[in-house]
Amino acid sequence: MSIIERIEAHLSTQPRIASIGYVLLHESLDELKARQWIYIGDKLPEKKGDYYVILKHGDGKPFHYISWYNKITWSAANVTHWMPLPEAPK
Repeated sequence: MSIIERIEAHLSTQPRIASIGYVLLHESLDELKARQWIYIGDKLPEKKGDYYVILKHGDGKPFHYISWYNKITWSAANVTHWMPLPEAPK
């Protein structure tokens, strides 16, 4: 069970004493879920764009990279995992 799943399970058993705090915590959990690595065999991005990816090198070590996805293929070879990029600072 992931840390997110444990927190959600704990929250589901707690009375909602401070609803604003509860809402804020769930918003934070939703944001954290979006920051998890997604295996390309499980799901691919729904939109075209740049994504933060992990590439598998010949030596087996993971390599962090930003790659373009066009809904068919990646601009980089050997992508194993991806996640959305964070929003740019304002």
